[in-house]
Amino acid sequence: MTVRWLVVSLFMAGCGDARDGTKSADPPAYWELAEDLRLDANEEDFSQVGRMVVGRNGEIVISLRQDGEIRVYDSAGKRTATIGRKGEGPGEFGAIGSLMWAGDTLVVDDFELRRLTWFGPDWRYVRTRNLPVRFSSYGSSADSTIGFFSPVAVQANGTLVGNAMIGGAQPGGRGIRNGVNVLLTSDGTAYGPVLFAMQLNDPRWSMEVAGFGNAVPFTSPPQLAVAPDGNRFAILTVDQREGGSYKVLVMAVTGDTILNRSYPFDPVSIPQSAIDSALAEFDQPVREGPTNLNERFKAMARDRMPSVYSPVQAIRIGLDNTIWIDRPTADGRRSAMVLDERGDSIGAVLIPERSRIQQANRSHVWMTERDEFDLASVVRYRVNGP
Repeated sequence: MTVRWLVVSLFMAGCGDARDGTKSADPPAYWELAEDLRLDANEEDFSQVGRMVVGRNGEIVISLRQDGEIRVYDSAGKRTATIGRKGEGPGEFGAIGSLMWAGDTLVVDDFELRRLTWFGPDWRYVRTRNLPVRFSSYGSSADSTIGFFSPVAVQANGTLVGNAMIGGAQPGGRGIRNGVNVLLTSDGTAYGPVLFAMQLNDPRWSMEVAGFGNAVPFTSPPQLAVAPDGNRFAILTVDQREGGSYKVLVMAVTGDTILNRSYPFDPVSIPQSAIDSALAEFDQPVREGPTNLNERFKAMARDRMPSVYSPVQAIRIGLDNTIWIDRPTADGRRSAMVLDERGDSIGAVLIPERSRIQQANRSHVWMTERDEFDLASVVRYRVNGP
């Protein structure tokens, strides 16, 4: 089996774009968001909203994890179907994971029962297929075990694209040792090439003491996004040094590079008060592990913390292959910068408070918005921009 590794380095400053060089990504203008549909959590009796996807005709498909069901709404907000329930039978779910499209067919990942279920355009049950076993050999090395494969997209030919862990199995099969987070493909029975790999215990963003792990405060590990159709993926990496840059790499699952651009940013120094507060978190009593565990973590954090905030927070690929990058604003709010397929900044939107972008394209943005009781409504906004 051919293995193609794309190992991402966090420090990529100065890696200019082969086409356009390193450029600023400051948006030309903020686009206005006009709410044009709201599926209110109370009116719709939503419990815990999980994943949601948008169909070709604007239908909105929402998973409700606690209820073990999926709701389907048309583009006008009318509920047209309710799919599934808790259980292990055909069309039932143990725990709903990703929602994916295979053409006009909905594919649902059940991460508890380790299987995929297909529902046709009429939302009726079609078939079920078990996923590969939780742990399986990947090559001859003792440190090449795949576990926890979680599909996130289905290609037109039925190939799955998903996240997994690669590493050596712990004694007794209890998890993964020296784990590497990877993106790879699967035909449902075997694994294909590794498309992306990130070492979880990389010292640039992770600390490890006596088998216990912790994150380095204020660091931003590489962020990964997969297109809804599974044909491309994007990686966002940041150099948090003074005068640093962040980089957007978009690749087809075939291995071809679609976009490779670096963007400088104006650094914002982390104030000493924030650094002191982060270090103070390690003064808590140790509940497990060596008695000096937190003391050692604190010393490592002090040495490894960056001096400036990360200018970006997350990346996603829109329904139309636009690229949406979450980043803070100067006044402490959150925004999403929008890049076209060439990597040029074409605009940005301000993200409403307690909201999160779920899917987007140039004309609309779909978000979940949480109220004071942490109930999530689904809101669609129309994008009004130049």
